[in-house]
Amino acid sequence: MISCERAWELLSQQLDEPLSPQEKQELEEHLAACPSCRKDKEELEQLDQALRNLGEIQAPADFTQRVMAQVQQTQSKPKVIP
Repeated sequence: MISCERAWELLSQQLDEPLSPQEKQELEEHLAACPSCRKDKEELEQLDQALRNLGEIQAPADFTQRVMAQVQQTQSKPKVIP
């Protein structure tokens, strides 16, 4: 049986992409035997669903210009080497 750490990796991975049949079976076997990881799975699924329901926010029209101005300010400061 896989470790709880490996189960967590697979739980996280399956949010982004499908698991291989072997990975899916290993995870299911682990979850059947581990109440702690089952709880983690439920919480992770709830969090994922909540994040997907947030929607997108429109960035301000001048966002890019403000970021680039800050980058240029940071780059123009002289570096002091002790």
